Amino acid sequence: MNKQLVEELAKRFFEIQDLYSFLQLYSVQIWNRIEFVRNKEGLKITETTITQNLIFDFWQLAVISKLPVEMYESLNEKANGNDLEICIETSKGFILFPCQAKILQKNNRYNTIHHQNKSSSMSQIDMLIDYAKVNKGIPIYFLYNYYNKLKQCEKIEEIIGFPVDNFGLSVVSANYILENFPIRNSNSKNKIPSFKDLHPFPALTAYDFFKSIVKMNIDDWLSLNNYSLKDIRFYGWDEISNNKRWSDMAPSAAIGFVTNENKKKGNITVLGKELLVQFKPRFRIVISKKRRETQIFILS
Repeated sequence: MNKQLVEELAKRFFEIQDLYSFLQLYSVQIWNRIEFVRNKEGLKITETTITQNLIFDFWQLAVISKLPVEMYESLNEKANGNDLEICIETSKGFILFPCQAKILQKNNRYNTIHHQNKSSSMSQIDMLIDYAKVNKGIPIYFLYNYYNKLKQCEKIEEIIGFPVDNFGLSVVSANYILENFPIRNSNSKNKIPSFKDLHPFPALTAYDFFKSIVKMNIDDWLSLNNYSLKDIRFYGWDEISNNKRWSDMAPSAAIGFVTNENKKKGNITVLGKELLVQFKPRFRIVISKKRRETQIFILS
């Protein structure tokens, strides 16, 4: 654990109180958490554990902080609690980022990256990309990392100019994974990406990923990441906040709190058409430009 780094980032977050300083601190905490568990006999950590913690922590931000974070929960009873949808506001509207999470295993590879869904003939990555195509979004992976190769870490730090611990939470394109580590036939083993295959490039720290989208001209960002405007749909605020598919987990005082009993069930709809897709995100994290006024409430 890099104690000095944690102290510096914690101080910076409390001074600046912005989303990016929070993400830097949060990423280093994930790195340290995995390192701690991996070095304690009898303890274990999974991507599900970290994802659940991440959902709770972002919900806390939505409820009690002044950061521009909103949280929504799917009304679809079959939604998967480990599948996320990130919505980021740009100058042209919100872009959807369907997201799955993978943890770096002890062998320093993402062993479950090509996991086959038990109830479907499709792999998780195919379902993620299919959902993104239907919704004209960009499919991504959250990668939870602790890399235990000291010399390799030092080489990465020489390239990037900052502590490798910042890659505790990193982001990579699902399309990149599928193109460079394709799913092969049943007679051949799939090539599994390692930490050094994706870091320091093309994976980005969560800090750099979110900040680049918000701060860059969105046309330039899309071009830099090989997306054209025809591939993407920009959603309006009403579509993000008033969608019948989602329930606001941190409503403002003006809106009030809607209990589970009053929720209406919704189907997956895109551009007015009902569609059947295998990827079913349970939670939606919205990063907007302006913070709504919220109040603390007790879940019923």
